[in-house]
Amino acid sequence: MDIESRKVKAEQLLRGREVRRVSTTLECRVAEDGSLPVSGYASTTERAYDMGWYEESIARGAFAKTLAEQPDVQLLINHDGLPQARTTNGSLTLSEDNLGLFFNGLMDASDPEAQRVARKIESGLMDQCSFAFRVTRQEWNEEYTERRITEVSLDRGDVSIVNYGANPNTSVSLRSLFADLADLDDEKLAELREDPSVITVVRKLAIPAAVAVEEVVEVGPVPEAMNLALFRARAQALKFRQK
Repeated sequence: MDIESRKVKAEQLLRGREVRRVSTTLECRVAEDGSLPVSGYASTTERAYDMGWYEESIARGAFAKTLAEQPDVQLLINHDGLPQARTTNGSLTLSEDNLGLFFNGLMDASDPEAQRVARKIESGLMDQCSFAFRVTRQEWNEEYTERRITEVSLDRGDVSIVNYGANPNTSVSLRSLFADLADLDDEKLAELREDPSVITVVRKLAIPAAVAVEEVVEVGPVPEAMNLALFRARAQALKFRQK
């Protein structure tokens, strides 16, 4: 992709809602008043992550202006459904610290959906977060390969508890899993057939068996992720799916 094409795509990013995910530590326990408090980081700052055609980071302080304006933000499950908490009634609070955007939500313990989510969090089945936002200020390097988000709007956005998340660091986490998958032998691979993380990576990696490595390489410059470990991981992914 040439610089002009990157510039056009960069300008388009300011026109709509964006979503980023992050691996975090969620906590949820029944409180004395019967509520279900849940807390975690919806975003991290000053940590670069791969967005495919560019590298991105969110600057520390990017949330200051929008938080001062008391935005209307909902706590959702997978960015969908009825709210579990909301800033407008005080059941959801947001703050920014040195690590990123932190949230505290008070879910209704009598709500069956909240009860189900709480059990998933307590068992470790759901431990990822995501947030929806609009970028209001950004900086790019001259080649449009590095984006730094310096200000966002959270108003009418959401913080979500999600099944999978890996941004920030979606690509970084997956790249690590690529290498891990590449090193697995058949016996270990068989043991992990029900592991949701492995299944997710396999879905992203699997390519038609007819596509040769040479054909992939000849498409253009080989990006960092398209290395020998990735090809080995793809081979493992195909093997995984064929069993």
